[in-house]
Amino acid sequence: MDFTFGFGSQSLLVIDPGRHTIKVGIGALGGKGRWARLQSVYTVRTGAAPQDTPEEVIERSGELIREIVKRHGLSAKQVSFAIPGRVSFVRQLKIPKVSGDRLNRLIQYEARQQIPFPLEDIILDSHVFETGGPELGVTLVAIRKSTIDQFCDMLRTAGLVPDTIDVTTLSLFDAFYTQLKEEEEEMVALVDIGGSTTDMVVCGNNRVEFIRSAPQAGDQLTRSLVDNMGLEWEEAEELKVSVGEVDPSIDRRTDPLAYGEDDRNARVKLFLSKAADPIANEIRRTLDFYVSQPEGEPIGKIYLTGGTANCPGMAGFIESRLGIPCEVKNPFEKTLVNVDTLESEPLQTTSAILLGQCQRNIGDIPFRMNFLPPSIVRRKEFEKRRAILAAEGLLLALLIGISVVMVQRRIDVLSKATQSLSEKLEGKGAIAQEIKKYTENTIRLNDRFRVLQHVGRSRGVISRTMAAVAENLPLGEIWLTRIDTDTQNMKMYVSGSDPESVVNFKERIREVTRLRNPQITGEERQADGGIIFECGAAIEKNPSPEIRKLREKLENRNIELLELNFEDESKPTGSKQQCLITATVREPIDLAEQRNLVRDVLQAEKDAELGYQVENVVIAQMDFQHVYKGQYRIPAPQPELILKNEMDISDLSFIPPGQ
Repeated sequence: MDFTFGFGSQSLLVIDPGRHTIKVGIGALGGKGRWARLQSVYTVRTGAAPQDTPEEVIERSGELIREIVKRHGLSAKQVSFAIPGRVSFVRQLKIPKVSGDRLNRLIQYEARQQIPFPLEDIILDSHVFETGGPELGVTLVAIRKSTIDQFCDMLRTAGLVPDTIDVTTLSLFDAFYTQLKEEEEEMVALVDIGGSTTDMVVCGNNRVEFIRSAPQAGDQLTRSLVDNMGLEWEEAEELKVSVGEVDPSIDRRTDPLAYGEDDRNARVKLFLSKAADPIANEIRRTLDFYVSQPEGEPIGKIYLTGGTANCPGMAGFIESRLGIPCEVKNPFEKTLVNVDTLESEPLQTTSAILLGQCQRNIGDIPFRMNFLPPSIVRRKEFEKRRAILAAEGLLLALLIGISVVMVQRRIDVLSKATQSLSEKLEGKGAIAQEIKKYTENTIRLNDRFRVLQHVGRSRGVISRTMAAVAENLPLGEIWLTRIDTDTQNMKMYVSGSDPESVVNFKERIREVTRLRNPQITGEERQADGGIIFECGAAIEKNPSPEIRKLREKLENRNIELLELNFEDESKPTGSKQQCLITATVREPIDLAEQRNLVRDVLQAEKDAELGYQVENVVIAQMDFQHVYKGQYRIPAPQPELILKNEMDISDLSFIPPGQ
């Protein structure tokens, strides 16, 4: 199911990988960011238990996303993914007003001071904004490469490669941006209470002022039911969702026995309310910390969202504890994204991250950071260039092909006329001399045409070989920085994400039938953990099983092949009635070498055991300057007679150029 809407639009897949619930949205983007649509949302439970490690949850999530994509037949031109805010490092900075390279260098310098990891171990992005004063404001966000690699592996398991990697806290701001623009006069705290974390984003003046993620969230509510009511985790989770409620009049001093042992719903409300206190306290501590900063301002209201926000009474509970107006906010309200098909509960409070990933592509949304690994960025850039190169190569091959056909037809007519005249004229008189001159010119034209044919074949060979290499590169692991090639050999300069990528590259490059004997050399580790190396290989112009067999037998006899072609001339093709083998070799230096060369080629052709009833052989020769010198045409059964010494090489006719 590939959703596309209108000319220039692109289908879009957005993913929010929660610990307990994975949400996958499918929609579309209009050309040049004119519009966006979120068409459908699919959710699935991960079944994560409290003891499951983040790595185990990520691995399971990849399999579940793959199932969602497969079950619903989803595909998209653009894939966007949001990494949990808890794994990001966010810093708010003030820097002097500079621009260009000076701005980039200053941000890099501040990152070294602010981020607790070496820059080569992180992927960094930033948002720069005016503060209305003498300085610039910078929102600096960093994520460890190892963490991003984990999530990219998860997507690879699902058969996906991301175009955008966002952070849930930034997507939250993007989702509510159109509503926040109307609250310019006061500070608003966006609070997304999920299963394992609570994301908090303090906003004002149409920008982010403070971000924090806390571990107190919906899991604490479930844990309270498990511990106090003796339930299994899944049973407690189901009970929380079905009859859960929080009451601000209940606090940690409330006697559990006050609600009796028999009223199950009342006891659920009691334990959930007690467990909600730590969540409210963590929100208070976060907001108090922000307000205590030199440039902090009082929070005017709280917008509540996320799965746990759907628990009845949660907004009132937090408002009573913090003394700040709090409401469960619908991100679909006033959104720029078309969500006509999604106006339903509980999607309105659980799809904010998906919505933010869509809305970031349109309008004046300020946060458009992307934490895509450099390896995938280079891969995407190469894929864009590959389409252009392929189109250019195709057009060039078509033009050359048309030229070759037209010139060949003309030469065929001239050659027949020349042959007829040569047979009838004895070469005397002025007219005969003119015709002789005309004939010589025709022969020269024919020789030049052979060069044109060679160029035409060469162009096609190079473009097809490069396309075959590109199709077999390990996705997201390898990128080509340079290619040196002609019609005989190719040398690739390659960068890999890690040493393991070299192994994967070797396996995949052997599958390229247009390359022979690929050799890896010059492996060199890089400071960022990556690796660079070179790969050289010979080019197979017309790959086929017959070509492979023939080449192997010819090379075993130390024959220097310049070109090898095989044509199945059977009717119907594949019936193995007749074939033509053309081996282009270096011109021998004397008659003895000529005899040995012909016998070796014919013996190699026999040893290949191609299985055709009639096998005709052409042995073409070129000098060291690749000038065509002529050929032997050896139709069946002459190859067999020569090998049995029933026919001598001298009995063959050597056909010079032009004939």
